[in-house]
Amino acid sequence: MSSPAAAADDNASFSDAASDYLERHRVYETFHLLLKSLTIHRPKDPVAFMISQLDEPEERLRVVLLAPPDARLSSRATLLSALVDKFGLVRVSLPALLEDEVLRQSALGTKAKSYLDRGAAVPDELSVAVITAALARSDCVSKGWVLDGFPNTPTQARYV
Repeated sequence: MSSPAAAADDNASFSDAASDYLERHRVYETFHLLLKSLTIHRPKDPVAFMISQLDEPEERLRVVLLAPPDARLSSRATLLSALVDKFGLVRVSLPALLEDEVLRQSALGTKAKSYLDRGAAVPDELSVAVITAALARSDCVSKGWVLDGFPNTPTQARYV
């Protein structure tokens, strides 16, 4: 019969090996995403839903749509609409996000409003914070997204 100390060592060894395996194969991350999806969608049959989620592609599309300043807006708008319609992506646009933040009177919106009211450019750090918050929303995480017209500066590009 093994001693309690030997049993504890066996348990610790098993735990370490199991943890290493689960991390190496991204099982923790997979379960985290499954639980997040469950709480967002709240399906009637959670097990069937999780199975269907595991059968779907792991990565959602993330598209950055950039065009030179002289590009025809109608061409960009057509491409944007096609991406949103074909792949079910969420359109993420900085001007629309800033307007929404200002209307909601959020902390980010209050900061942005002080620049927008005087016609000044919103600082890169604030723009990036607004974009980052939007991309973390459940709809962007679950459906994927197309980022329209951002980044506009080398500094913004480094943040992305």
